Amino acid sequence: MTQTQKNMFSPKGLTKKVALAIVVPLVLLAGLEIVLRLADYGYPTRFLIPQDVGGQTRYVDNQFFGYRVFPEKMTRLPAPILLTKAKPENTVRIVVLGESAAMGEPLPEFGLPRQLQVLLSKREPEKSFEVINAAMTAINSHVIREIAQDVAELDPDYFVLMIGNNEVVGPFGPGTILNSFTENSAVIRLRLLLSRLRLTQLLRNVLPFSRTADTEDERWAGMEMFLDRQIARDDPAMPRVYERFAHNLKSIIGTAEKSGAEVVLCTIPVNLYDLPPLASLSDAGLSEAESTQWKKLFLEGIASQSVKLYAEAIGLFVTAAGIDPGYAELQYRLGQCMQAIGDHEVAEQYFHRACDLDSLRFRADSKINRIIRDTAASEEVTLVDAARLLVPYKNVATREEQFLDHVHLSFGGNYELSKLIADRVVATKGEEIVSLDQLSEELLFTPWNTLELVDAMLSRRSRPPFTNVPGNREQLQMLESVRKTGVQMVDKLNPEEMIAKHDKAIASYPDDWYYPLQIGRILIDLGHPAPAGPYLTSALEMLPHRYDVRGDVARVEALLGRPESGLSTVLGDGRHGHFAAEILHKCATSLGAKGKQSEAFLFLEKAVELSGHDATMTLELAGRYAAAKRPEDAERLFLSVIDRSPDMALAAEEYGIFLALQDRWSESDALFAKTIAAHPDRPETRLKYAIALFQHGDIEKSRDTLRALVEDHPSFTPAQYYLERIASRIDAKR
Repeated sequence: MTQTQKNMFSPKGLTKKVALAIVVPLVLLAGLEIVLRLADYGYPTRFLIPQDVGGQTRYVDNQFFGYRVFPEKMTRLPAPILLTKAKPENTVRIVVLGESAAMGEPLPEFGLPRQLQVLLSKREPEKSFEVINAAMTAINSHVIREIAQDVAELDPDYFVLMIGNNEVVGPFGPGTILNSFTENSAVIRLRLLLSRLRLTQLLRNVLPFSRTADTEDERWAGMEMFLDRQIARDDPAMPRVYERFAHNLKSIIGTAEKSGAEVVLCTIPVNLYDLPPLASLSDAGLSEAESTQWKKLFLEGIASQSVKLYAEAIGLFVTAAGIDPGYAELQYRLGQCMQAIGDHEVAEQYFHRACDLDSLRFRADSKINRIIRDTAASEEVTLVDAARLLVPYKNVATREEQFLDHVHLSFGGNYELSKLIADRVVATKGEEIVSLDQLSEELLFTPWNTLELVDAMLSRRSRPPFTNVPGNREQLQMLESVRKTGVQMVDKLNPEEMIAKHDKAIASYPDDWYYPLQIGRILIDLGHPAPAGPYLTSALEMLPHRYDVRGDVARVEALLGRPESGLSTVLGDGRHGHFAAEILHKCATSLGAKGKQSEAFLFLEKAVELSGHDATMTLELAGRYAAAKRPEDAERLFLSVIDRSPDMALAAEEYGIFLALQDRWSESDALFAKTIAAHPDRPETRLKYAIALFQHGDIEKSRDTLRALVEDHPSFTPAQYYLERIASRIDAKR
């Protein structure tokens, strides 16, 4: 062996070889990352990004931030943000972190951050308050850690943290659909670190199998997407969820304190009393006899409760709980009965237990809130115990006005929460300077916004899991009644008065994007696109990165006969991910509703193209072709979707209805029979079969199909709705 060979195999030589084997690839990868960034490949990954706005560099929300943890078509948008990186003089800068409830869903422009800013500004007018809405729908503490690191660079004075609703269903949780559940916390941190790289984006594009859930027909469809991801309270993954939440919470607090900010930590208020559990799981270990006995007792208890025999119902429910105490709805009904007989303290215990047992874990449970309280004490940060202070249990009239659904607060609920937080931020306390009515006037909360809110709730409550919970039908009826009143109020709006109010607000707050954006949208809906144009253009000048605002300008252009200009506005600089397709789709829907069919076709066809022939958009385009008497084009698109996604029930359902309308009943009937057999637990298929039967003229069979569907799925409210309509049609004929 030569001396050179001896040197190569010496410890020093081996160390050098190993070092080279590690360092060289790292240098090459770092070089490639630099090249990708210089070439502006892919999408930015920080939560806030610099943007030229009116010749000045501002920091704005990154609409592509969610790509780091969501499949592209499911990515949720942050709220609009527009600010300077350097904090203005005499300004108190506050960052709100959390999920959709903290963000202010379904109308973030009236949520906690915006209301808090108004309350603080009125309490201490000698200061300027800047509240940054850095919360985001569907994320959890793993992702919020990343956001906290980015916004900490803004020199904030306060971090307001309201985190905890999505620890199970959010990214990396055991109940998520957004990516795979990850047991190891170190792996999660590594994945989030790698998601900051453009190189990671390149690999995802080159290796499409590396995507976890980005199929062509998968898009955000709300909470119903999680129906098959139920997690029991005693699931082995739950202790790990709590452990990681506590660790992340401390990390976020550490990031905030390192930036020099004070921390206000909030427990999570959830709707315990007026919303049943979204799903319940039975004990899998019950024998057949025990299961039969439990079901008998449970149903008898419901029957007694329905006729207000509460003592009898309580006895039946308690006996059933002796067999299976873990069924969430049973605990909730016990709470209702105890409440009805006036035993409020015991009732509250049952309501808390029902929430803890809810197997669709979209609400923070009692242990999450206990961790928050313990963390506030151990880290010595300010605690706002909103879960206890916001909704006094015995004040029924108050609490029914606080929540829109399971966790999202009403305008009034956000007002009460904002007051609690404002008391911890400013020295001025006591009598409120701004009343709820004054706040509504200050923010220009109009009947149009009320209608927006009601429509959002109607849409949400018309789909699972809400359609599966007791009492949902009554809630839908109430919302429909409120909507009718809302429509009447909107019809009475005076455009000139609305413009005058918004012009006054715009003059007072010239850098606020919200006021021109709102009046522009109102004017479009009221049928005045021409005056809407300048307002929306002004909003777009402040928020040039926002695809939703581009879509508003595009609608105006199309309504004024310039659809091609509208398309160009949406497409912008060409880096639009899936957002341009989504916005064009929404524009098409809006334009079609306003009778602009040719413009709607133009926008929807472009949306389908940009989306890579997304299945849902393609089906909608097929339906529009059918309605426009273009059956050949419609059938071509229906078949293209079925060919790509043969197991997609929605495609088969829509094609089945199309065939029925084309008087091809035997084909339609056979397709529905096949689809129902393939998806026996999907009530939507049977509902659409009933609709196809009705269109075919077989009204009696349509009614019978709906009756059977209602019997099998009593909480599926659309079936009951159509059954009543068809029954009234039959009665009218008689």
